[in-house]
Amino acid sequence: MAGDFVQKFKAKYGGRNPEWYQALGYETARTLFTAIEKAGSLDREKVRQTLAQLKIPSILPGGELDFPAKFGQQVHAPFVVQQNMPDGKSPIIAPPDSALAKGIAPNPSCAKSASK
Repeated sequence: MAGDFVQKFKAKYGGRNPEWYQALGYETARTLFTAIEKAGSLDREKVRQTLAQLKIPSILPGGELDFPAKFGQQVHAPFVVQQNMPDGKSPIIAPPDSALAKGIAPNPSCAKSASK
């Protein structure tokens, strides 16, 4: 699912990789539209109740999106970690199921900057 999002994003935006916030915006809209469709209404309470019960596949880390009561019906997703690489890119390096590259420790660019 995440690969499909990345592929479509790249096709639309000239081969550029999406940033995390673009994926989050996409998932936010997709989740809301799904809840509205399942609720069969735009009524706020019906949509809220539907969101509270919703559990769908996700492009976000963890691969699933829901709103568990134990977290105050807030999405509980793992953090992602990006690292600024010597080549100027900043891929996700953790969690492993979302990583696009391995982290570099220590980052050689940081060592050069610290010695100046």
